[in-house]
This record gives sequence, structure tokens and C-alpha cells, in this order.
Amino acid sequence: MAAGTVPGVRDDGKLRRALWLAVLAAAVLAVILAALVRVTTPAPLDATRLAGRPAPLFSLRAERDGQLLPNPISLSAQRGHPVLLVFGYSLCAHCLNGFQAAREVAVSAASRGLVILSVDSPAEDAAIIDAYAQRLGLGAPILLDPGSAVAARYGIAAYPAFILVDRAGVVRGVWSGEVSASTLETAAAPLLR
Repeated sequence: MAAGTVPGVRDDGKLRRALWLAVLAAAVLAVILAALVRVTTPAPLDATRLAGRPAPLFSLRAERDGQLLPNPISLSAQRGHPVLLVFGYSLCAHCLNGFQAAREVAVSAASRGLVILSVDSPAEDAAIIDAYAQRLGLGAPILLDPGSAVAARYGIAAYPAFILVDRAGVVRGVWSGEVSASTLETAAAPLLR
């Protein structure tokens, strides 16, 4: 018996051609499926695309001391003040340092007009947020972003994320991941009184 033959099957080349065509068809199908997945998958948003552009406006419910505040907090109400938006959530290990850096910036720059808005994405329970805020010593309200809708509009792909908005509502800086307070203070300095 010749190598590569199957006992009892006559090899007239048709079987070999059929197998070759089946493998080729599977490969072509795999390439087509990969192309379809690539084309139909939306590209991740990128917050850096906002630099130099107006910040997307939002109005969010907020929590302070375990209670929901009666009125939402909006970005448009902050017009005339530079704003540092801090996106994070309690289960994010790196967000702890991000919120602490923002707290340091608040201490040094709040008297010069900087407003810091901490946004909890994906809007955890008020009790969880309150415990987290107390542990970090955050006294300001924490805005609740249900379903991370505002974070998505800002193109936030990783936490923590920081967006610096000038007095006119234009994004002037974008950072993702751990950022030092000194980096944020240096970026905010030209926007302060």
C-alpha cells in the first residue's frame, strides 16, 4: 500500500482535490468572517480626540454623605471656572491614587477657582460611594454616571481618567491611568486666576 492512501479507497485524485477545496473554502470563509468582525466592531472611543474641543455637556445626580442630592450637578453650571473631571469607581485599584491626586489638587487650587468633579462610572450604590469617599477623605459630592453614559461620551476607555476643561468649556488636557497631583497642578496652573 502506498503512503498517504486509505485502504479500500481508490485514489483517482478526486478525493485529494475535494479535501484541498474544503480546506481552501474554510480558509476563505475564515478571512471573510475576520473582515466582517473588524468592519462591524466599533472602534473604541479615545478621550484625547476631545483636546481643543468643547467638552460634552452633562447633568448628573450626585451623592454626598450617603444621600442623593436633590438637584443634579451639570458641567454647564461650572462655566467660568476651570474644571477637572475625574472618572473612576471604587473597585478600580488605580482609581484610589487618582482620587487622592485630585484631592491634593483641590486643596492647592480650589481657592484659585478650580472646580473638581469626581464622576463614579458606572454609578455604584450611594452607600458604597459614601464609604469610598469617606475612606479617601473626599468631601465634595460624587457624581453618578449610570451605565457609564457620560464616560462613553468622553471616550473614557480606562480608569482613572482625568479631563481638564477651561473656563470656556474647552478640553485642555486628557490623562488616563495614574497621574500625579503635580502633573495635574502644572496643567491647571495656566487656567487659574
